[in-house]
Amino acid sequence: NNLANLYRDTQRMKEAEAAYLEALATYRKLAQANPDAYLPYVAGTLNNLANLYRDTQRMKEAEAAYLEALALRRKLAQANPDAYLPYVATTLNNLAVLYRDTQRMKEAEAACRESEAILTPLWQAQPEPHGNQMARIWWTLSDFTPKSESLTLLRQALAAAYDPTLRSDLEQAIKNL
Repeated sequence: NNLANLYRDTQRMKEAEAAYLEALATYRKLAQANPDAYLPYVAGTLNNLANLYRDTQRMKEAEAAYLEALALRRKLAQANPDAYLPYVATTLNNLAVLYRDTQRMKEAEAACRESEAILTPLWQAQPEPHGNQMARIWWTLSDFTPKSESLTLLRQALAAAYDPTLRSDLEQAIKNL
């Protein structure tokens, strides 16, 4: 999975896909014997694979992988919400971006608003570990609001973000609006 992330980051998409699929097969096999230990890895690899599919415009495959990852993460969050609700929010936001990119705006907004509802109380309780994700959610949500509201959301996102690259990207988005 980590090797696949490296390949994806260096635009070696075929190698990335092969590595994700190998990791996914291994994690699925391990999860059969020990689901508590390995289902989180199955879900994480599915989410990463879905990101790759979205990046390579394979939207149906991306949606299927996101939905499977989301189902697993919801199941994990039922047993341990503190550990897994942030991951549910992440996958929902990724799904919202996919829906937006495929012009399914109602589904995109619904997924993004659910993501926001899940992450907001976690972010309020612990801003630093959840700030970057909260910022990404608000940035995505800004696509579904009037311009004046979008600007407010982007400013909120900038205030919540800790990552310097994310902050710089948000500053540029604010200037472009």
